[in-house]
Amino acid sequence: MKLTQSILPITQFLQENHDAVSLKTSTYNLRWLKKAYSSTIDKNPNMLEQQVICSGSTMGEKVALEKYLRAMVAEFDSTKCVLKGCDQGFHNYLYYSKTLEGVSGIREVVLHDQGKGVINNLGALREKPLREQNVLDDENHVLNWDGSISPVAHQFDRDDEMRVFMNNKKRELVAKIKN
Repeated sequence: MKLTQSILPITQFLQENHDAVSLKTSTYNLRWLKKAYSSTIDKNPNMLEQQVICSGSTMGEKVALEKYLRAMVAEFDSTKCVLKGCDQGFHNYLYYSKTLEGVSGIREVVLHDQGKGVINNLGALREKPLREQNVLDDENHVLNWDGSISPVAHQFDRDDEMRVFMNNKKRELVAKIKN
């Protein structure tokens, strides 16, 4: 069966918090993009005004993810950027340069705002504890902005309270397994 445009798989990207960070204000993201794409960024500085998209929480259907991963490898081959974390620079560049649009095997790249998708990226929410930002409930569930429980919490360990809570949970589970 030949895939038509209407049934091709999607890839889903998830943003960091837009109030906390942009590509320009994040020292790390800015460094990765400038190292890999300095001449392109100089010609298109508006790209740096965009929100950070977390490369560590990409998901999608197999065919689309294979195409995405091939594009990521091609970016490395092209830029030779070996800085730790440069993959996130590639990831943001692929999205904001629209490089993935029209790629055979990817119908659409869907971008989810932080706290609104299946994966809640918490890494940029470091200014205040998550509890003070109403991201944790009384039972230590990570919440989306609409108050629903986040199915997946990415980078919860950046919050001191969550890191301690999860380390304690891990110890409890390990103790149960050993007994």
